Amino acid sequence: MKEIALTAAGLVELQRARSIIETTQDAVISKTREGIITSRNKGA
Repeated sequence: MKEIALTAAGLVELQRARSIIETTQDAVISKTREGIITSRNKGA
């Protein structure tokens, strides 16, 4: 895995995106390049 460094502003944006993903009723999933689902929200 690649290490990612977050700035304070980047952390705020990440938290904002997480909040949107967790509360939306739309399906949001994360997959690897091989197509394996690694995470999903309640709408998925």
